[in-house]
Amino acid sequence: MNKKKSARLTAYIILLLCLTLAMGVKLLFHACGPHMAHDGSASYMNCHNAEQTVAIIGTCLTALAGLLLLLENKTVKTVIALVTGLGAIAAAIIPNTVIKLCMMTDMRCHSVMRPAVAVVGGIIAICCGVYVILINGKQED
Repeated sequence: MNKKKSARLTAYIILLLCLTLAMGVKLLFHACGPHMAHDGSASYMNCHNAEQTVAIIGTCLTALAGLLLLLENKTVKTVIALVTGLGAIAAAIIPNTVIKLCMMTDMRCHSVMRPAVAVVGGIIAICCGVYVILINGKQED
């Protein structure tokens, strides 16, 4: 497989991973649900704010990853890939570093959401680095 096809495949992988981050944090590895008070009102913990923030960043990263497939300019694609990688790292450090999670370390936000977001964000960043190398390397004849 030549570098151009490998780069395109990597761009699709980045898109799927960004979509996994955006949707997964809401559907698969979400934080704790609302706490219902005696009067019927709901209140949310800080982990809900971390979940919302990661979902927004994941949605923006998905849009950027889509541009990798649509645009042709190598310099623009390089910048978009680097920004996407940095955004993925930012998303990975949101839970419990930027936005503190609840104090109970056995809760879902600590045991499921935080590790999943860190792993997916890290893999996105690595894939973005590979993509930049693939599109900027020497082309095969």
